[in-house]
Amino acid sequence: MPAGEGDSGTLDEQQFGHYLAKGEKLLRAGQYYRAADAFDSARLYAPTNAMVHAAKSHALFAAGEFMSSAYFLSRAIKLSPAIARARIDLSGLFPDKKRFEQRLAELERWQERSGQAELLFVKGYVLYQQGQYEQAREVLVKADEKQPQAEAIDALLAAVEAALKKPAGVESSGSSTVEPTKTP
Repeated sequence: MPAGEGDSGTLDEQQFGHYLAKGEKLLRAGQYYRAADAFDSARLYAPTNAMVHAAKSHALFAAGEFMSSAYFLSRAIKLSPAIARARIDLSGLFPDKKRFEQRLAELERWQERSGQAELLFVKGYVLYQQGQYEQAREVLVKADEKQPQAEAIDALLAAVEAALKKPAGVESSGSSTVEPTKTP
């Protein structure tokens, strides 16, 4: 083996960890675009890591970049369908509940104006994360009608359906509560 070849995985892991931690720090500081850039850098070292795609989606959602958020959330779910079942406190991305509610209202306005399936997908994801399963199902069914072949919408809809079948307060063995950007 040539010199240094065996060390590249370790260096890649170190760089991935560096950029992931940087993105998390920026996200907590409310610097959403810079956080998204840091997560992009982390993706260079772990392009198939679903959680880093989800982290970028969350940063873009927090920044109000809903279409881009939908894209990266979809990529995350395609890489690991378990991402659809993960429970995440999206309101924790914001300094206060009022800012989170403002972002949701903005998403609603954009979705009503455009009718885009991607925005319905993000809205359904947020509703699911808030535990509003009936509303999430309604929104995701509409998204599925607009994009019937979208694997990510189907996976998220399946997670919502599973949540609706469980008694209140019971977690399924396949779901977990995770920090917004933690990697498994």
